[in-house]
Amino acid sequence: MFSNLRKITAYVFFALASTTTLAYASEEASSEKLENNYLVQYDQSIRKTGNLYNSTNTPFSIPNFLYGEPLLKPLSNESYEQMVNRFFHTYQVTFQGITIADFRVTIEQPKDRSITQVHLFQMHQEIPVFGAEIILTFNEQRELISYLGKYIPNLTVATAPTSKPNEIKQIVANDLEIGIITQEPRLFVFNRGVLSDQPEQTHLAWRLATHDWVYFIDAQTKEIIHKYDDTHSALSREIYTASGGTPSLPGTLVISEGDDTSIVTDDDALEAYTYSEYVYNYFYNNFDLDSFDNAGSSMVTTVDYSMSSPNAYWCNSETSDGAAICPIASQVIFEDDLTVVDFVAHEWTHGVDDYAVQDEAAGLWGLTHSDESGALNESYSDIFAVLIDAEYGDGLDWEFAEDSALGAQRSLSDPTIYGDPDVYADYNSSGDEHDNAGIPNKAAYLIISALGEEKAGHIFYYTLRDQLTVASTFEDNYNALMSTCLTLDTIAIDPTDCESIYDAYYTVGVIDGSTTVVYADIQTSASEGYAPLTIDFDGSDSESYGGTITDYVWDFDTAVDSDGDGDSTNDSDNTGPTASNTYTDETTTHARLTITDDTSNSTYTSADIAVLNPIEATFTASTTATTTTTAITFDASGSTDHTGTITDYSWDFGDGSTDTGDTVSYTYSNPGTYTVTVTVTDSNGYTNTATEDILVYATGSISTDTTWSAEYSPYVISGSTSIASGYTLTIEPGVVVKFYSTSGTLSVGGTLDAQGTSAAPIVFTSYYDDDSGGDTNGDDDATSAAAGDWRYIYLSSASTATMDYVTVHYGGTTDYSTDYPMLMLYSSSNTLSNSTISDSEYHTIGTSANPTISDSTISDGANNRDAVYMSSGSPTLSNNTFTDNTYGVYISGTATPTLTSNTFTDNGYPIYSSGLNTGTTFSGNTGSNNYVNGIFVTGSSTGDITFNMDNDLLYVPYVFSVSSGGTLTVDPGTIVKFYQSSVNYFLVSGTLDAQGTTADPIVFTSYYDDTYGEDTDGTGSTTTAVTGDWDYISIGGTATVTNAIIQYGGQDRTSGTDDPMVLISSNTVTITDSTLTNSDYYGISISNNATPTLSGNLIYDNTTYGLYNSSTTTTITAENN
Repeated sequence: MFSNLRKITAYVFFALASTTTLAYASEEASSEKLENNYLVQYDQSIRKTGNLYNSTNTPFSIPNFLYGEPLLKPLSNESYEQMVNRFFHTYQVTFQGITIADFRVTIEQPKDRSITQVHLFQMHQEIPVFGAEIILTFNEQRELISYLGKYIPNLTVATAPTSKPNEIKQIVANDLEIGIITQEPRLFVFNRGVLSDQPEQTHLAWRLATHDWVYFIDAQTKEIIHKYDDTHSALSREIYTASGGTPSLPGTLVISEGDDTSIVTDDDALEAYTYSEYVYNYFYNNFDLDSFDNAGSSMVTTVDYSMSSPNAYWCNSETSDGAAICPIASQVIFEDDLTVVDFVAHEWTHGVDDYAVQDEAAGLWGLTHSDESGALNESYSDIFAVLIDAEYGDGLDWEFAEDSALGAQRSLSDPTIYGDPDVYADYNSSGDEHDNAGIPNKAAYLIISALGEEKAGHIFYYTLRDQLTVASTFEDNYNALMSTCLTLDTIAIDPTDCESIYDAYYTVGVIDGSTTVVYADIQTSASEGYAPLTIDFDGSDSESYGGTITDYVWDFDTAVDSDGDGDSTNDSDNTGPTASNTYTDETTTHARLTITDDTSNSTYTSADIAVLNPIEATFTASTTATTTTTAITFDASGSTDHTGTITDYSWDFGDGSTDTGDTVSYTYSNPGTYTVTVTVTDSNGYTNTATEDILVYATGSISTDTTWSAEYSPYVISGSTSIASGYTLTIEPGVVVKFYSTSGTLSVGGTLDAQGTSAAPIVFTSYYDDDSGGDTNGDDDATSAAAGDWRYIYLSSASTATMDYVTVHYGGTTDYSTDYPMLMLYSSSNTLSNSTISDSEYHTIGTSANPTISDSTISDGANNRDAVYMSSGSPTLSNNTFTDNTYGVYISGTATPTLTSNTFTDNGYPIYSSGLNTGTTFSGNTGSNNYVNGIFVTGSSTGDITFNMDNDLLYVPYVFSVSSGGTLTVDPGTIVKFYQSSVNYFLVSGTLDAQGTTADPIVFTSYYDDTYGEDTDGTGSTTTAVTGDWDYISIGGTATVTNAIIQYGGQDRTSGTDDPMVLISSNTVTITDSTLTNSDYYGISISNNATPTLSGNLIYDNTTYGLYNSSTTTTITAENN
């Protein structure tokens, strides 16, 4: 009707087991509420009729097929199981209160289809319910589009059997008039209504499957409630022969895969070999099915087997004794002269069925060989037998077994020729499944005739594989075929093809015409264009299968509530099969067509509509990055208008300034990032805007009080920027400051007020850091920020700075003649708090004054540098976290810091001091997982200092000296661990005051000694202290040592000078009530004619002498063990 038409279709189908049939439409795309009128009507119909399930004599009264695109849309992060449960809960009256907890769940994603299927197998108190399975199909968008299956609602049957498995086996053996049965029965909840679609009683039943028969026996009364014959009559290959007898199967091997068939003389074997290849190739080439089980299993066939009557069998299980027919599972057996193409295809399709339709956990394989399910089982084998024969045999002839010794047995085109029914009215409930197969066979004939072999073959195969359950009935099969036809994406299927399925099953009487299938179709003259846009709509290709469309209702814009009823998706803007609408506003929306037929079945479909702004505003800038001294030219003359004439250009430069005209010029007064906007208006009143960010660099001296606001963030510092003395730079919370290059610096001679918040910290970072302030350099993440990208922030001795909730990273440099820390705090009026300082190429923070650093995290120091380096002054560091640094705090020169309650994790050295000075204080500091879990001291002390246990971190001396004139006081209970080294000595030129107590001795021990002070070396228990771990304590000054333990020192060298653990060369040394043990040489050595006082000491287990006096003329006061 219109040219250049687009086609949009939607379908609706709803079927109900044994009750009223209503229409069901897909869920509205814009709604997550699932308040669908049709399903609500269904809920109401159930409530009105009161036809709820009764386990003794009424049908189930539940839906057995729902289709719509979609039935349900997913919520954010919702799993398939959660969606299914929400679907059941939303329509709990419809589904009679079931939840997903009533089912065992499996989820499958067929590799050859763009769908996901959730299989629900009903369970009752952990016992499977026979044949009760639901298949829910989801599309690529995870929308539920199909519900198919059945279950038994409101189960109350008791689940404790009063009979025993051996009793059941004997009942079956007696009924079959055979001896021992070795197969074991299994408990099921069984209602034959799942097979017959008739009211039946629910039982707790034992299911016992022999090779030939399947029995259901009431677990309480032991009554046989149902039984049926389970035999099926009618690439890797193995062909055997029975040579006309009944030998132990599979018989004598005649041909296996790859054998030379030219020497084989058995015609039946050759035919079976060739025709099984036809079967394999058909399923593999068309559906990528690798053998009957899709696992490449060998196709084992036995020919010339003597039977009571000419026949063929598919064996899906073993016999109990291995002696009768089918001692092994999954093979085909033929009587003499029955190996023709369609007979071979028929039997092997039974194998395909067994593996395509299954509940493996419950031990159920294939369509059940009873009632309508059994007829479907035979029908599918007949269908593919005819299709394979048509492809590899004599063409499409609709006959089965016509080339065999038996002659034709069945006809798909006219089943009545061979006495089989071809309409549902003639279904024989007590008849053979082969006879009743005539009804779905006739429907298949009609479908194949209408659609062709390839298209029909795809629909039948994927229905069998993806939509049927072990208890599917004829109506279930119809519903499944419709679902497959409407969703199949493996082959091009026109939606009108599905009418052939409806017509076929209406013709054979499975559906009675009260069920209609409707689909809505929209063709549009355009899907997008510039406003004002007129679109012609045509819905005349919409169809109702089984009915007549009576109403067409158009809603041209589902985002607008044109009738004011509070629902924008149900407006009636026009009626009739065709309509037209003019869109005046720019919008992206949907136009919806709702159709209703004469059975009140209704559905809708939507067409996407995009109405574009007729104006395309654009402009160029002479530069997008500049300074405050350079004018920028903006040109919007390239803007276009598709439906009118541009009449006005209005400019907003982002800093409050404006202008008009197609070309303008502007110079910014302050640094920052500004969004320039041009608004273009045309003669029809349409407007459009274009924007561009302009970056104005900060550079040079700030010599007036200045505020950098979040509105104009990020700010970019190019080169050197400074804050002059007497002036203040205030940086607002949330501002990002980026340094353009490695020469980027911010020097503060005046005042820096940078106080962010926890929610909006201030960030100083690299120009290449896209995580803060966006992609400022415009390279789409081509480059990443790294340590050393910029140089430093320098707070001079004259500066005042408050930095709270700031982040500083990716600065510091080692590429110049002078290395620069990233953040230099050189004034006592500098405070840093609640901040994150990280990723510096050199020292993270450097100081030589008295700043305060608190409640901050300082991490990721690179190139063996320091988190905080101090060379002088008395900085205060409290409640900070130091992590992943080579040195946490490095103390050098004359610095006398106060470190309180800091935490050190994953560093090399938490605290490293190259000299301890009077006034240095460590208190409450803790550490874990550091290379040295201690306070590492080296060099010389000045003045009076103290070692104590005020920290979780122990003191670890390395080549450390107590200088003359100074005193080292070691408090009682203090543990001092000497860093492991054969040249690690401790020199006392001043005074050592180490007076422990009996309760709190002082310990001088090895770095590896975990018995004191726990695991200082961070190696767990992989190292232990040994003699010689450190060198010696040399006392040349004054020392008072009492109640101390000194161990694991001394050096007995193979060459060079040996060293005792304690060397005394002064007269003013007193060591009393102490233990000296495990020296690698002498425990104590006295030299220089010294006269120490040694009293009450325990000296033992030293490698050589415990006490050695090298001055023979000296008298020593020694009272030791």
